[in-house]
Amino acid sequence: MSIPAGVRGVVFDVGETLVDESRAWTIQAERAGVTPFALMGLLGALIARDEDHRRVWEMLGVERPADPARIEHIDLYPDALDCLRAARHAGLVVGIAGNQPSGVETQLRGLGFDAGFVDSSAAWGAAKPSAALFAQIIQAAQLDPGEIMYVGDRVDNDILPAHQAGMRTAGHCCRCRPAAIPTTCPGGPTPHRCCGSQPAASPDRAHRPVRSGSSLRPLWGLVSVSPRY
Repeated sequence: MSIPAGVRGVVFDVGETLVDESRAWTIQAERAGVTPFALMGLLGALIARDEDHRRVWEMLGVERPADPARIEHIDLYPDALDCLRAARHAGLVVGIAGNQPSGVETQLRGLGFDAGFVDSSAAWGAAKPSAALFAQIIQAAQLDPGEIMYVGDRVDNDILPAHQAGMRTAGHCCRCRPAAIPTTCPGGPTPHRCCGSQPAASPDRAHRPVRSGSSLRPLWGLVSVSPRY
């Protein structure tokens, strides 16, 4: 595992980075009395328009289910635990932090995620893409911002705000695993590397999540190829 010079810590997002949320959203759709297709289609549309995806319940005209679906071992991406172990073996400070409900910290540790810190937006009272959440990450890691690499699946919610906080970034696209290719993103002259078979994105599309179905390399490989964004 080759670590970019100066990186002493890696912090991972949760949903669609370590955890596949497909089953959880399907459960929530059933609880709300709507089809998973309708729920996930509208979620994607809200994200593509840079709108708060939590508005999905209001737009569907249903009550948001009271309790979030519990994360189970079946929801973990196959390389997730190995990824964290590889980072820790490399001597890095390892953390997990993302927009998640209360209780997810205990669930993740119970599933075997041995990280220096596991925190959520609910625990911190701040959610991505706010600067407050990334300030909490820096404090929890006890490192300078430039020594931290944040790994996430969304440019708008993960890569851009982490970069603005002074961190290094590793972007990946919903579990695709081909060799990383540069993708132009707004906010800086140096592109982050985004995996997938996508061409360089135009400025009006670069902030949107990119989907791909291939699975060719482990997640931790992205940490070794992503430059400062």
